[in-house]
Amino acid sequence: RSVWRQMESEISYTISQAVTAHEAAKQASNRGPPLWTILAMLVLGWNELVSLLYNPILLILLIIVFIFGRAIVQRINLAEEMEKGFIPALISIGMKLTPIVIEVSQQFAWQIMAAIEKNSDKGQESRQREMAATQVKGEKAD
Repeated sequence: RSVWRQMESEISYTISQAVTAHEAAKQASNRGPPLWTILAMLVLGWNELVSLLYNPILLILLIIVFIFGRAIVQRINLAEEMEKGFIPALISIGMKLTPIVIEVSQQFAWQIMAAIEKNSDKGQESRQREMAATQVKGEKAD
């Protein structure tokens, strides 16, 4: 009898865990749109969100601003600063903000210049290959 009771209690526990997991999965699948889209709609409004999605220049600009801001926030190390207290953290962040913005801007500029040089080098190589190919075709025609 004790074995039977133990088995019944284990089965009921397992079933209750399965039901709880099923309800959690059902709630997770009914979450709706991601939080960032809701926030964007609240801040921008529907018309601006749609125009932002249809205008690739604005979308690219927003992505660049987001990446730039994220790089600055990572450099500030906000959690470490907030351990000092709110007012000292604000003072410390205020003093660090300008040098961090300058540093991140320089790194962005260097990365953009490196990408431009890399693409221009590829373009020059392809132009040289095209010129060589046209010279070879010209020599064969002669």
